[in-house]
Amino acid sequence: MKGFKYVNTYTDRHGQTRNYFRRSRGEPQIALPAEADSLAFQAAYRAAVAGYRLPPKPRKKNRKQRIEDALSAMIEAFDHMVDQPPRMEDFEAREAAANVLHEIQSRTNLG
Repeated sequence: MKGFKYVNTYTDRHGQTRNYFRRSRGEPQIALPAEADSLAFQAAYRAAVAGYRLPPKPRKKNRKQRIEDALSAMIEAFDHMVDQPPRMEDFEAREAAANVLHEIQSRTNLG
């Protein structure tokens, strides 16, 4: 890329333009935003020249992790509901919630 030292630009197999910063072969590449005229690219380039690396994007959770997180949140909400002083109208709702949680646990083999 003209005007930006140490930047390697190429088009990947999906047609996306990729920009990477690397001073020498022994150093890791630092991914830069694709649009060279954007403020984000210029800020990332300046940070790379100064020796800073941008934090990586958070990884997406897989299906099992999402199910476990949802189940944990439901159990925590249920436990909170159980810890509250009982009201007569809550007994049926609590029993239904407990049945749903046990059914989810048995079907997903998580509990």
